[in-house]
Amino acid sequence: MMSRFLFMILMLCTITSKAEVADPIWDAVSDAFRNGNIRSVSGYFGKMVDLTIVNTENTETKDQAISSLETFLSKNKPTGFTQVHQGTSRGKESYYCIGELNTQNGKFRVYVYFKTVSTLTQIQEVRIDKV
Repeated sequence: MMSRFLFMILMLCTITSKAEVADPIWDAVSDAFRNGNIRSVSGYFGKMVDLTIVNTENTETKDQAISSLETFLSKNKPTGFTQVHQGTSRGKESYYCIGELNTQNGKFRVYVYFKTVSTLTQIQEVRIDKV
């Protein structure tokens, strides 16, 4: 009985510690999309980012990706953003988040893939699809 209790406490601590790493970044990214201010999270972008915006795929530098996202958001003014789902890889070195972006031109599904190396978590991929 005691070992089961200790196991549950250990699992809770493990889940909580991962959530504490991911949530502030995902919250910041959510706010950036909600407010149309991608530059506010530019520090989380990796040097190169795989970027897909409505069927246009590119691997771009950090600055190019930010510019592309700013252009998209200027043409599609955000009216809201909702977090839909989060998940982690088996090794816990990467995770993804999915959200729904509401704009004046309709809804978009936003997928953001993060990778953690040592203690640095960076955005490696952003995908925006029309819903």
